[in-house]
Amino acid sequence: TLAAVLTQNGVRAVSRGYSHASINDADVAVEYDGSVRGESRYHGIRWFPIEIKTRILNGPTDWETVVPKTLEIARYMGARVNRSCGHHIHVDFPEFKDKLSVARSLVNIAYKYQRVIAQLVPPSRRENGYCRPMPQRALKILHGCQTRECYRRALSGWERQTWLNLNHLFGAEPRFAVRLHGG
Repeated sequence: TLAAVLTQNGVRAVSRGYSHASINDADVAVEYDGSVRGESRYHGIRWFPIEIKTRILNGPTDWETVVPKTLEIARYMGARVNRSCGHHIHVDFPEFKDKLSVARSLVNIAYKYQRVIAQLVPPSRRENGYCRPMPQRALKILHGCQTRECYRRALSGWERQTWLNLNHLFGAEPRFAVRLHGG
């Protein structure tokens, strides 16, 4: 229903099952997300745990045409956020294709400043399992890696729910996600 209403109001939307696939034929995808937890003080209220994903947005103007209207309509239709909700930012990382060492630099600087960064976000994001701190071993995890296969092996156990999600580095279009922003 949300996807249909968004489309009727100028935000091209599709409804689909949970997916990590890119969104090519719409502005947003409305997906079921089992990690979103409903909460209610009253019996008989049914929650629909969804996630709204945007296509790749190109700069602030593109963001302004999609995100505010999507959120306004979702709120109007009764959407709510709680501590299980977050705003994940996926950042294009094409440099990784040609220069693998940029991943090591990203991990090192993110680890070095993660405590400072964590103070800039809501406590609900610092205190849940959806955006965990980077483990201490992160500092050395890519040490000595020179080949794509070494990087792939070293990062194979990287948890998706770490605040810096590196699980999309090896896709056709390398990217990383920052999971610290509150919903």
